[in-house]
Amino acid sequence: MCREQINIVVLFLATTTARLVAQDIGEPEYEGRRLSSWVAELSDGRHDHFSYYWSDQPDEAFEAFNNMGSLAVPALNNALKDESAVVRRNAAEGLRQIGPEARDATPALIIALDDPDLQVRLHAVYALGAIGVEATNAIPRLAEILDDTEEHTVAPHGFWRMSDRARDALVSIGPEAIPAFQSRCDDKDDIVKLVSIEALCELDGDNGQIVAMLIEDLEDKAPIVRAVAAQRLGNLGPNAKQALRHLARHLDDKGEYTVGTWYSSHVGFDVLNAIQSIGPAKGQIPELIQCMQATIHPVADGRSFHVRRAAVEMLGDLGQEAALAIPVLKEALNDDELRVVAAASLLRIDPGDEQARSILLNGAQSEEPGDCFVTLTTISHLNWADEECVALLRSALKKDEVEQHDADITRLIAACILLRIQETSEEALKVFRECIDTENDTLWLYEEVQDESWQEVLKTIHEVRPAAKAFIPIIATRLEWGFAEPRELAAITAMGPYAADLVLDLRERLKDETHVEKRVVAVMALGCVGNHFRGIFPQLINATSDPRVAVRVAAVEALGKTETSDEFVIKSLNAALHDDYAIVRLHAARALGSLGPHAATAVSELEAASHDASLAVRLEAATSIDRIRASDE
Repeated sequence: MCREQINIVVLFLATTTARLVAQDIGEPEYEGRRLSSWVAELSDGRHDHFSYYWSDQPDEAFEAFNNMGSLAVPALNNALKDESAVVRRNAAEGLRQIGPEARDATPALIIALDDPDLQVRLHAVYALGAIGVEATNAIPRLAEILDDTEEHTVAPHGFWRMSDRARDALVSIGPEAIPAFQSRCDDKDDIVKLVSIEALCELDGDNGQIVAMLIEDLEDKAPIVRAVAAQRLGNLGPNAKQALRHLARHLDDKGEYTVGTWYSSHVGFDVLNAIQSIGPAKGQIPELIQCMQATIHPVADGRSFHVRRAAVEMLGDLGQEAALAIPVLKEALNDDELRVVAAASLLRIDPGDEQARSILLNGAQSEEPGDCFVTLTTISHLNWADEECVALLRSALKKDEVEQHDADITRLIAACILLRIQETSEEALKVFRECIDTENDTLWLYEEVQDESWQEVLKTIHEVRPAAKAFIPIIATRLEWGFAEPRELAAITAMGPYAADLVLDLRERLKDETHVEKRVVAVMALGCVGNHFRGIFPQLINATSDPRVAVRVAAVEALGKTETSDEFVIKSLNAALHDDYAIVRLHAARALGSLGPHAATAVSELEAASHDASLAVRLEAATSIDRIRASDE
């Protein structure tokens, strides 16, 4: 037999053996295709600075990797060494899709952080962030990337920095990354300094030193540093009350700054927003009112309209405690730009002010969409339900403005208020259905649950059964699409006992053993109504033993919302404290803390968890013990 024939035989035997081994081991499959078939698709996709921004990647392969979990990690690990940058980038993205179960790929991803290709490095950072608390070994190298502040443009107006992406990844990894940020809080590079302070606000926001550091940055020479300091103090909310007096002194800060190539603002506006978010302390109200009066006074005509408007709104937010502001608000009733919002604020301070009421109700006919919005939300806040207001609301249902979106927002809010006054109003329910439809961007353009439009919808589906029933198929569709964001979950929570039909659908989805995301979404949604449907407890408890980490995390989170002392719920959370994955143990500890006194029997387990190998778990366990004991007192 010649050498060529021998080689052919050897190749045949090797290929046959490989196939037999793969069959014997059971190469993982998804949708009838083997892992190797999906890995072959990693070469698909455009490769440039925008590729992570548009849908030009092998999304079906990513879905396959996500559903295969840790079984796909070895193959993707190997793909990180491929000669093609496209394959390496997509391999990193595939690991990102797997999340914590890709922890065995951490060493390979750390190496990929030094890849010659920018996109590979970027997606390696993303993947390490998705692995989270399981990727603590990556902290030193990611910390070095915090110093990479070069801007990379994304059309048409945006940009990104590796430093920002490294920060996000380190925050996801958790408290063990805190020293890396602390050492950069005084960095000479403003970007590095801001990135580090922002991260510490997320990781260690309760630390008084963070607030002190931000207060100091309010005096920085650079407007962008002062602005970010104000923004982060606002994000800390009531934890930053000690900063109020310092913020008040900066209400007239006219320092301008630009973000990217298109967005510009000035510091005073950020300061106002921060004070609103924190909420003024009673002892400081007179001082704050004095500062805000100066802001809206005619002598401050150099101020932005938006800042003046925000100042007026804040006076109203203070309610009757802001009685000292009534004279300056009365003056503002003569200001064409501020008339309606000043009337709204006056009525929140003194609901009986007839002049303010007349101006407010006339605002519904204003050509300025914002005025009509203020009128409707004030009617809602003051719970007015007299004939004049009902007639105004019915008229607003037919509102027709130049901007269709503004008109729809007006109609939606009017429908919500009217339904809460007259539950059987068919015309209001019809408009409500139109505006909440997933094909209509009226509501779904807003991502923040705190948005006033969302708040009106949540109040309505909580109080009005027909509105909740109308919302169920909308939410069911969005969950089917994989959307389980705060707004969807808040809507399910608001529906409460009205969500019975949705619960039946979710319990069926939980039985899907093929698609992990469907189970995750179902568990998250069921957790929002556990208090009303105790019959779902067994399924949620079973989910804490699901073979996939993401489902187990969702399950312990869901049980933490149930406000129950059910013996089996507590036992399942105690068992989760011993899970092989730190992310599950972390959320189990947090869930027990959320149950407060109901979880008193779990204190001994939490005390053991306070010695966990993971710092994040140790800290969470200690916090939960304090919460349980404090609520017991």
